[in-house]
Amino acid sequence: IFVRQFDVGFKVYKNNELVKVEGSEIFANIRVRFMLEKSGNEYWLGTENGMYIMNYNKVFPEKSTFHKSPCVIDEWMINNLVYSGTKLKNGNYIIGSQNNGAIYVDSNFNIIRAFNTSTGLQDNKVSQTYIDLAGNIWLALNKGISYIELNSPVTKWAKSDGINNTIESALKF
Repeated sequence: IFVRQFDVGFKVYKNNELVKVEGSEIFANIRVRFMLEKSGNEYWLGTENGMYIMNYNKVFPEKSTFHKSPCVIDEWMINNLVYSGTKLKNGNYIIGSQNNGAIYVDSNFNIIRAFNTSTGLQDNKVSQTYIDLAGNIWLALNKGISYIELNSPVTKWAKSDGINNTIESALKF
């Protein structure tokens, strides 16, 4: 178990006590909003300053290492006050913010879709993201809960998606 402590950085639970993780001082005053599995022993750290990577040392967790990882959503994370994140079974992620709802991103953090008040969310403040057993997204908002059905065979486009008139025919390529 890793814990981020204000003014200290990370500590790891080892031998019934919390032990300081060497080199984690960079997080002493940077809020870490989520830790998500990347691959193998690497984990994404979503922070108020963008994305970092932790290389987890299984033998000596207190010697795990960290480095800044430039990411395509860094600016979005910083400007919108990233607050939560969850990895989906398909390898994609849902990232929540305090100012602009949530984004659904692929494994390289390219934005697939944005969810905010412009696209139908009740509120732009997402405090928690959750994936249910069916792979759909639940967002805990400042003023309610929103459900996003990702695994539906039906796709809906509405005014919020730019459909402003009658659709007379369609063809999927």
